[in-house]
Amino acid sequence: MYSSIYSVTLCAYYCVRPDQYRPENVVTRSSITETWAATVLAPLEDEEAARAVSLALQSLAEVGRDPSRLRRYPPQLRIEKPTERDGTPRRFVRVQIGDRDKHLVYDIYVDTDGRISESAAVEGVYPPVTADELGEARRVAESDPRVRKLIGDESVQVHVFAPEHGPSRNRRVGIVYLRPGHAEGKEGAAPFGPVRLGQVEVDLDDERIVSFAGAVRPEPKRAR
Repeated sequence: MYSSIYSVTLCAYYCVRPDQYRPENVVTRSSITETWAATVLAPLEDEEAARAVSLALQSLAEVGRDPSRLRRYPPQLRIEKPTERDGTPRRFVRVQIGDRDKHLVYDIYVDTDGRISESAAVEGVYPPVTADELGEARRVAESDPRVRKLIGDESVQVHVFAPEHGPSRNRRVGIVYLRPGHAEGKEGAAPFGPVRLGQVEVDLDDERIVSFAGAVRPEPKRAR
């Protein structure tokens, strides 16, 4: 199942301000849920999401975008306020697709009839890093001899962060490499947490490392 956002949306659309309170104006959350739970408000299914993504990609292919240069992000469910008080909420699947060449994100909404209701090319939008993007970023980073030397043959943990893009609009992913800590120290030593080994910033559009920094280790204290 894909995550949905309709629970927050419902409050925004149906809650009544205190100064507007009238018994006849109040629509309870339970009545709305009971009415539309099995249809409009149902969780986003995999098949529905896949169909929306396919339609979005097809629409971009029709205007000459190369599918191999597009990056798909997880679809989301969107519920829109009805135009009339007793009307039916409208259900859409939101599909975001990144363009590696144009360095922007296409924001596309597909309705329940399988039609694209909205489509916009948006600059300066950076969706959360996906598992596929992390895998791609690690492949680029760990093909570099500096990173291979940094992590060695040990098992490592990674922490993902969003680096500053600056003037570049390329998709970038930051990775911090950590050596796992130990709950129990060796030979009676105190337990310790993960040890920071270093970090890299990877440009996914150009498939290259743009920043590398090994860990700065404090110098040992000299005996007096």
